[in-house]
Amino acid sequence: MRVLPSNIGFVFLLSALLSVAGCAGNAVSDETVESQSAALTSVDYYDSTGLVHIQVKTCDWTAAAEHNVTACTVNPGFVLVGGGAEVENSASGGGLLTKSFPANNTTWFAASKDHVVAYAHRLRAYAVGMALQNMTSTALSSLVTITSATSSAGHAPSVQVNAPNFNVVLSGGAASNASGAGQLLTGSFPSSDLLSWTASSKDHEVSDIATVTAFVISVPVCLNNVVPHCLLTSAQIGSGFVPTGYGVAAANTTGGWAPLGVGGRAQWNGNGRLLTDLIPSNAAGRGATAYSKDHIHAEGNETDVWAMSVQGF
Repeated sequence: MRVLPSNIGFVFLLSALLSVAGCAGNAVSDETVESQSAALTSVDYYDSTGLVHIQVKTCDWTAAAEHNVTACTVNPGFVLVGGGAEVENSASGGGLLTKSFPANNTTWFAASKDHVVAYAHRLRAYAVGMALQNMTSTALSSLVTITSATSSAGHAPSVQVNAPNFNVVLSGGAASNASGAGQLLTGSFPSSDLLSWTASSKDHEVSDIATVTAFVISVPVCLNNVVPHCLLTSAQIGSGFVPTGYGVAAANTTGGWAPLGVGGRAQWNGNGRLLTDLIPSNAAGRGATAYSKDHIHAEGNETDVWAMSVQGF
């Protein structure tokens, strides 16, 4: 596991979804507090300086379907800085991710599908919100930037998008733009220097030429001097190998840092592995988890996860 300190659009129109996708809930104030209802779980974290307040919100499952879309909106008082997507259960057919990205400064969007083999499944989205001491959510929202870039079309497209100069990368996302048989996500992860975000996808079994879009969420490293503090981000990295089936990787956030979003990658060099889950939490709470799977044909390979985190200084 490594810790990489940071050195310093394209937006889908989802108005119909976004009007109904947010799950209602209230922020809480303890160091690590979990509040649940039938629809969601919200967990709150603070960094060691007390400047940063992060809330990881889990929205409800969709109904089972072969193709799913959903969204999750942060609670009032928070600005979206990350998110994730999770397909329920595991199966040889299985559901696969096609989108997990920030729709705007409040809402995370997710989409999944079966592929070749019919498989009705449920999907849920996560939204990671941030609040800063002595700063309103309106002021913070005006500083948070979502930057995107779209690849050229191909069978296995990939693209990297850079954060603006002097911005610190908080998290990012990916969206396949396939309209035919479909492409599935294989990657959504930060660069080693934490200055950019990469998205990748591929067709599988059935030929489909398409593009993929990468999103990076960032903020000025010293918040344009609006508050007397700056932000530092890091990424803890985990990997796991399986010879076939579902692979999982998890990483824990360093003590004193507040968890942000999640990056994941399904490594492949043959038939291919594909992402099924990008979850901004793990068994320990502070961290992240990614799952991948081979599909129809076996392939052994690595699953990688990046647990993004933030600390004030």
